[in-house]
Amino acid sequence: MTLVLLCHCSESQDIPNQFTTSQLPWAHTENTSEESDWLQEKLIDAHQKYLIEQYEVSLDAYDPGERIEHSTLTQLAIDRGSFSNRDLFQFGDELFEYHFRPEDGWGSESSEDGPTLRRVHRKKKGGPDSFSCIDCHSKGGIYGASSISQNSFFSSDGSSYLAAQVRSAPHLLGLGAIEALAAEMSSELQQLRRRGIHTATTSGRAQNVVLESKGIKFGRLSIEPDGFVSENSLEGIRDDLVVRPFGWKGTFSTIRDIVEHSFRVHLGITSSSFQEKIRDELINGADYGTGAWFDIDNDGVSVEVEDGMLTSVSVYLALLEMPVIRPPEDEVLLSQFTRGKQVFTELNCHQCHVPSLPLENTTLSFRPTQSVYANSATIEIDLATEGESPRLQKDSSGDAFAVHLYSDLKIYDMGVTFTESEPSPIECASCFRTPPLWGLSHSAPYLHDGRALTVDEAIRLHDGAGEYSRTEYEKISLQDQTALQVFLLSLSRMPSVEVR
Repeated sequence: MTLVLLCHCSESQDIPNQFTTSQLPWAHTENTSEESDWLQEKLIDAHQKYLIEQYEVSLDAYDPGERIEHSTLTQLAIDRGSFSNRDLFQFGDELFEYHFRPEDGWGSESSEDGPTLRRVHRKKKGGPDSFSCIDCHSKGGIYGASSISQNSFFSSDGSSYLAAQVRSAPHLLGLGAIEALAAEMSSELQQLRRRGIHTATTSGRAQNVVLESKGIKFGRLSIEPDGFVSENSLEGIRDDLVVRPFGWKGTFSTIRDIVEHSFRVHLGITSSSFQEKIRDELINGADYGTGAWFDIDNDGVSVEVEDGMLTSVSVYLALLEMPVIRPPEDEVLLSQFTRGKQVFTELNCHQCHVPSLPLENTTLSFRPTQSVYANSATIEIDLATEGESPRLQKDSSGDAFAVHLYSDLKIYDMGVTFTESEPSPIECASCFRTPPLWGLSHSAPYLHDGRALTVDEAIRLHDGAGEYSRTEYEKISLQDQTALQVFLLSLSRMPSVEVR
């Protein structure tokens, strides 16, 4: 639920004096005082944000370019150490909502008439297909999912929709916890491989290493006495044993990676670190434009996204709130919720959409990637104590933090109904990462291409690795099907507040 307040008040008026929780729509439900206090805090924050945005818009009209300057934090500025993690969050928030312009480097391969939008991407060059991050992440509230009209069309020729890979933008809640989980899992799996190699080479006996992390099995490795490793029996992960939790096909391992990629393909904004890779011939520049390495898209702007900008947006996304489970208050629906939770397990949905995974270390680290910043300090954030609430909470054992993402972060072959014409970035045209289900109620339409309008449709479209659960779902009673949907739609987010 997003509450939108149309604010016609003067900047001197004080929201807490104008609005109290007893006057707001949710006050007539049986919400706890804790939730009301949370919403009151959100209301105050939303009003302050509204005032700042109005000031920035007016200032930019008076002096064009001021708003991007106020949204930009360079790596050199970060290195001076005068900005807190909260400051980084605020700068990232500004950039997330900022609408880029050609003078900022928006677009690619500018013509005499300037850059143009391209709904259909041109292979690796991308669009651009939008002006800001919020253009595609606003459904259900800010940093939410996209609607069907905001789908992106990847890996085509710039004009053909039929040849494109269609993608729906997911919501962005809880990304910090997901990255931290994936990093721990990758580290544990790679450690198992190193131990297996050491044991095989020192003992002279072949080893069969079962790969398992946080209760999730990724197949096994066969290691010969000479150290040769066979990865033929891996399941749901690539040969490097890196869990990549971002991208519908499990393409990116960090928030920073997907931020850098999204800036380039959706906005035509090329990062300085990406330019450096072209300069060093680590990337084929011809795939991305015709200009020199420092202006590959040939638009006359050489510094478009500096490392500090990537850091601030990454910190912002990592510190966004966690999705929550919000059971219905109505007694009839609550009983359906309880039954639906049982049905979820009975249909084996929990085998892939694992309800909760334990996180040991809640600290995430961010470093610039340009070589010129090799000696820069590492930015660290604590997901348990920093950022937007709700935050991570300890699990029942008290030894780890519970991440209720409803995913195992593995890649599965989803069968013929998911097969695409181009298999990249992995050599399986029908393989996709298990999407986290938390926040589901505010992220319709569903599936990677948004083809399912309802939860029921999404389940019925499951194929391949999801075929068993789909066929069992089709066998159960309509009442149990409805109960499952009620349960899944309780995977939600806290109400958000916008002032307009």
